Amino acid sequence: MSAHTMLRGAYSVSAVATTPDGHQHESQGITVNESVALQYFFDKDNPEMLFKLLDACAVNGHRWVFMAAITDLAVRVAVTESQTGTTRTYESGPGPFQPISDVEAFPCLDA
Repeated sequence: MSAHTMLRGAYSVSAVATTPDGHQHESQGITVNESVALQYFFDKDNPEMLFKLLDACAVNGHRWVFMAAITDLAVRVAVTESQTGTTRTYESGPGPFQPISDVEAFPCLDA
């Protein structure tokens, strides 16, 4: 898949965009803080995706995954929890990226 960006010290995020001619472009990440990362496919000065992985263990016993993008390319995203190896995969496109809101993405291991 693509270069991984770590969130919350235990979750890797990677993405691949596919252009209309079938070429695939792996994302590169820019970590904003422990819960937020930006990803880009072509130029680091042009981030195209925003990821948030929130600790909502006290709310519903899960970690939440949110993402939004400014692209019309087909995109496949994988978020993997390193301790268990559990991976959640999300896809969008081609066409306007549909925001992702998964409030049951990963169960809290200590819940």
